[in-house]
Amino acid sequence: MTSLRSQLVLAFSGLLVAALVSITWVVINTTRAAADNFAERELAIAEKVFIEQLLNNQRQLTGRARLLAEDFGFRKAIATGEQETLISVLANHGDRVGATLVMLAEPDGKIVLASHNLDASDRRLRDVMASGSNATSQILVAEGNAFQLALVPVMAPNLIAWVGLGFAIDQAALDALKAITKAEVALEIGGRLSLSTTAQIHRKTSIAELQASADWLVRQVKLDTSDPADLNAYLLASPAELSAPFAQLQQQMQLIAVFALVITIAAAVMLAKSIAQPIGFLVSAADRIASGDYDKPVEQFRSEELGRLAKALNALQSAVKHREAHILHQATHDEESGLLNSYGLREALAELFKDDKVFSFSLVSLENYSRISDLYGYSFVRKHLPVLAEQLVQRLDADSLVARVARDQLAVVAKQPIESLNSALADAMAAPWPAGQVQIQWDIKQGLMACPEAAADSEQLLRRANVALKQARLRNIPAFTYQSGLDEQYLRKLNITQRLQRVTETGGLELHYQPQSCLSTRKIVGVEALLRWNDPELGPVFPDEFIPLAEETGTISSLTQWVLNQALNDIKALALDYRLAMVSINLSANDLLDATMIQKLLAAQLSIAGSATQLEFEITETALVQDADTAVHHLHQMESAGIGLAMDDFGTGYSSLSQLKRLPVSKLKIDKSFVLSLVDDADDQSIVKATIAMAKALSLKVIAEGVENQVSAQLLQQWGCDVMQGYYLAKPMPLNRLIQWLKEYNESHFPQETVGN
Repeated sequence: MTSLRSQLVLAFSGLLVAALVSITWVVINTTRAAADNFAERELAIAEKVFIEQLLNNQRQLTGRARLLAEDFGFRKAIATGEQETLISVLANHGDRVGATLVMLAEPDGKIVLASHNLDASDRRLRDVMASGSNATSQILVAEGNAFQLALVPVMAPNLIAWVGLGFAIDQAALDALKAITKAEVALEIGGRLSLSTTAQIHRKTSIAELQASADWLVRQVKLDTSDPADLNAYLLASPAELSAPFAQLQQQMQLIAVFALVITIAAAVMLAKSIAQPIGFLVSAADRIASGDYDKPVEQFRSEELGRLAKALNALQSAVKHREAHILHQATHDEESGLLNSYGLREALAELFKDDKVFSFSLVSLENYSRISDLYGYSFVRKHLPVLAEQLVQRLDADSLVARVARDQLAVVAKQPIESLNSALADAMAAPWPAGQVQIQWDIKQGLMACPEAAADSEQLLRRANVALKQARLRNIPAFTYQSGLDEQYLRKLNITQRLQRVTETGGLELHYQPQSCLSTRKIVGVEALLRWNDPELGPVFPDEFIPLAEETGTISSLTQWVLNQALNDIKALALDYRLAMVSINLSANDLLDATMIQKLLAAQLSIAGSATQLEFEITETALVQDADTAVHHLHQMESAGIGLAMDDFGTGYSSLSQLKRLPVSKLKIDKSFVLSLVDDADDQSIVKATIAMAKALSLKVIAEGVENQVSAQLLQQWGCDVMQGYYLAKPMPLNRLIQWLKEYNESHFPQETVGN
């Protein structure tokens, strides 16, 4: 018979074995889960650093491209079309800043010069450049290689070109990204792996094979690329390498389990207490590490194996904590200066606003940053910028902080009063700064804010600080403190832009008409249709406000369509009471270059064929600057369909006789800026007389805008001007008032003639 003791030992041993096996299984699976979570978190952190590095490259590229775009000589070369000069300037600037790709494009995005073949991305680049006039960036494929490209508009003062600088995303770039992210990097071009930071990846032919393989964890990084189907970036990590510390932990756990099973027969109760309890602590520690809590150290045990296991967990916890802290620092600090970057600044400001702290803020612009960089070199400025930041911190209160938010901008947060902060920064920059063998005299301007009175959050603070900085520049003063209401203009533009999206649906648009009179006969020969907007929420919005915004946001076409439809309806109503020869409508540059809009204009002309009143469209020279060939082609289409054409605002834009003689226009409108002071300004008189003489030589009729008195009208008639328009004749008026005005005008000036059909 089996003794009771043996039975108890066997029974207790069986229970202990079952418990030990269960605990071991839990530890192994928990460790495996911790390893998987750790691997995913590492790749997520690596992705964040990867994107921040690309954004940092983008800021550098944009800053260097903007420097070139602001160069007077470069803009002059663009305006004059000096091909050799443009090539030389692009090449020299590209070499100086280390760019591997340089390009120049026309305002509509048509590429003029490029160091690489950009046919594969031409359409997307053209769309990007044609859609606005702000700096932008793209990641694209050229000649089988990937590039990070920054595009900056060249203004003089209007958009005359785009200049682009790019860095190659080559093997060296991938190796640098690997050094920062601590992850392998692979680049896929055209569906095949093109570059990678390890030869092991190149053994595979596609990302699909890598994803199917158990050797790699793969994470795609979303790129702002011109064609997502052609270029993709991936971060990869070896599960084996990431889980190595955990594998060691599992091996040690297995050894402990085997050892425990061997000695359980002799000392089940003792081992249950001495092994099961510590293992429970280790399981809790593994769970805690897997959840991201690295602060509490793992308890040490007397047992050698358990002690080694606890030490391994402590070492793993410390390594992961240090690594995550380093990556977090990279994500929140500027790489060049070591200061907080814009992301880190926003986090610091968020804490201050959350705690309702009182502080002063200064957005400091290093106005001569570009000049110093050009004079001493970019590497020189990069080397001494941290010294500047450190000395600034020493001049401020102990709790102050300095961040670098742009290439040439610093942000300073201090608890001292705003006047004290302004004085401290001004005094710090007043004397030359020693930088190696030279002395640098920094020229700064400040946008100052007193918080939290002037802003409720970090986004509002930075926006208003920029507004204050712009005021300092406009007023040419060292510093300007933000005042309530300064950003209302910005917010109003934003509101107008939003309301423009549905203005043709929400109502408030109305056409007013301003009569045009023949100077020799005094008969009314036509009217100009002028758009007016009285928004239900914004009230009256002037054309000078909403027309430029409509052109920028692409809503100008819907406005033109509304004006055209309304003018056609008004022509029919007008014909019932008065025979008017011409209704003139303004056509924007965007409309003139839009083939779809041209077809709509031709259809409108066809709909009124045979009517006594005909359409005329007024164009400006802007479209000719953007795309002269397309504009001329569309104008000839309109002229062939019987549509009258007039050149508006002549003399205020890029006036060119060579362009004018190409255009099928029959009239030329002298801008009102030359007519308003015609009586007293001898220069205006010379300009107007010369313009009239030139127009007559080209067989063009001349219309003078802005005629406000009889003397001006007499001078214009004396010099041979055909038609006048202005307040002297009549102000713009709605249709019902126009019909009444025409009746009264003709009864007064031509009583013997019958007005009407």
